[in-house]
Amino acid sequence: MDPITLKVVWDRLVSITQDAAATMVRTTFSPVVRESNDYCCSLIDVNGRQLAEPPDTVPSFTGTLPFTVRHFLRKFPVADMRPGDSFITNDPWLGTGQLNDFNVATPVFDRSGRPIAIAASTAHMTDIGGTINRGIARSVHEEGLRIPMSYLVREGQLNQELLYILRANVRMPDECVGDLTGMLAANRTMAERLVELMDDTQIRDFPVWAEEIQQRSEEAMRASVGELPEGEFTGSADFDGAGYPGFIKVKVGIGRREISLDFTGTSAQNDHTSMNVALNYTYSFCVYLLKLLVNSRIPSNDGCLRPFKIYAPPGSVLNMQYPTAGYSRSFVGHIIHGAMFDALQSAIPERIWGESGSSPQGTQSLSGLRPNGLPFVHLFFQASGGTGAMPAKDGESCTFPTNSRSTSVESTEALVPVIFERKEVIPDSAGPGEFRGGLAGHWTIKNIGKRAITFSGQAGRIKHPARGFLGGLDGQPNHLYFNGQPEPRGWGRWELQPGDTFTRESAGGGGLHSPLLRDPQRVLDDVIEGYVSEGQAREIYGVVIEKGRVRGLTAERKKGRRPSSAS
Repeated sequence: MDPITLKVVWDRLVSITQDAAATMVRTTFSPVVRESNDYCCSLIDVNGRQLAEPPDTVPSFTGTLPFTVRHFLRKFPVADMRPGDSFITNDPWLGTGQLNDFNVATPVFDRSGRPIAIAASTAHMTDIGGTINRGIARSVHEEGLRIPMSYLVREGQLNQELLYILRANVRMPDECVGDLTGMLAANRTMAERLVELMDDTQIRDFPVWAEEIQQRSEEAMRASVGELPEGEFTGSADFDGAGYPGFIKVKVGIGRREISLDFTGTSAQNDHTSMNVALNYTYSFCVYLLKLLVNSRIPSNDGCLRPFKIYAPPGSVLNMQYPTAGYSRSFVGHIIHGAMFDALQSAIPERIWGESGSSPQGTQSLSGLRPNGLPFVHLFFQASGGTGAMPAKDGESCTFPTNSRSTSVESTEALVPVIFERKEVIPDSAGPGEFRGGLAGHWTIKNIGKRAITFSGQAGRIKHPARGFLGGLDGQPNHLYFNGQPEPRGWGRWELQPGDTFTRESAGGGGLHSPLLRDPQRVLDDVIEGYVSEGQAREIYGVVIEKGRVRGLTAERKKGRRPSSAS
């Protein structure tokens, strides 16, 4: 096929998913979808293989959606699909590992009525019933309503019985059903745009073009894998939360044309918390990171992921088995990168990052009763941790390690009787290094209502801060405060009476390379910006700063520094 035409078609496919994402944002109800970007839209071929996705979508969903579609295809074969059909499930083992994430798939038909692709979307529902603090759930049955693979729409008719059941089991029925219809609208956008693309380009056999795109991506990725040093490399990472200390162990095998990850030796699943991960989610986090490390410029689709093989033992925390709870799976999934970077720092030191203090970043929820007596749940994100230092760049401050975003303060204050008293970065919170980690953030909320409300929150990295690598230092750990008093547990529910406050000081990202190698001018810039104190500049970076100028270098710095014009 003509590579130029193929590139044009590929770009159109990506733009189709972007149009669907815009539809999702404009038509859904929940702030966690509209503002925090916790959703995904994907075009998937009729064999359940990823074709295209928006570049700013959530990476974990782009890895799980093809798995979900393949499950749909086994129950609802392509030959039995009809125009107007859409399917739904939130089963953790078939989807994203969490009940709150709904998955909706819609078959796409060409002008002749032949199925040519699947338009699929995932979105995080604010509430799915169950206990509000899902971190303490002991099984999936305590976490909420579990929907098996079902018709959401059949030949254009909504499954009203399913919607009745859904409305009866959630606290925010209008928002939940509104989000579902927004997902259907996003899928319809992809279906209509794909048929328009076929009309514009006169493509007669779209599946052949899809296979060509995937094969070229696969060959390009295998060639990039072949440029890496072959061998086996081991690493580990510790995590904490919900009173459950655990660890991840990984063996990375780099071959001539493929990479394997083996998580044998990782902690067992814990049946007293929801901090467990379904294999789909583990796979997603692994292949996303491998793609970035090996060749981030190759188009994202099923082909570029085929060289990656992932194994986690059944019953481990990275391959939970029914009926284990998994709402808080991101608290373990977001630690995987630390074990992989630890393993690869000897193999490809020029590519790894410091550990991210922004992961795990948990969602928080506020719940209670409105003045009319009806229940409410407000799920909100506050991205206040720092990412790890990058190979030639400082980490990002107060952000997520994924493409999720913070829920706006104004939105939360408008929907719930709270105010944010403070929201700011924390000086000296980043892991020092030649390239430092991202800074952590501080936020405080206060109940300004007349009734008690429940704050449910989760925080990892209380005992295990984000590590620095290759001589870089660790970032600060997470700290929680209830009414100004330190809260040692990172997990649970706090009853906020009128006037009560809750504070979180997040974790900073880990640094890369010795801080004594950092350019003194960059240290000075950090001091001027308020990111680094003069004390840390002297004690950690070896740079003496007085009255806004570099006055000299410590003796230790002179031994370890690189030549710099600012010195």
